[in-house]
Amino acid sequence: LETRGLLERQPDPGDRRVKILAITDTGREMAEDLLDRLRFAREPLAALDENQRRDLCDLLQLMADT
Repeated sequence: LETRGLLERQPDPGDRRVKILAITDTGREMAEDLLDRLRFAREPLAALDENQRRDLCDLLQLMADT
């Protein structure tokens, strides 16, 4: 994500040994675009119960893995 310019590492002001991940403007724009594109599924997915959503997720993952 950092290489793609979506996140950047920033020093933690309270502990110089720690880095904080911060979303960039590009990352924020991409996230907003993705949410806009997924709005069409909000209503149909809301009709599914938790088990059905889990099953759907498992099936989509299976499809993505093959």
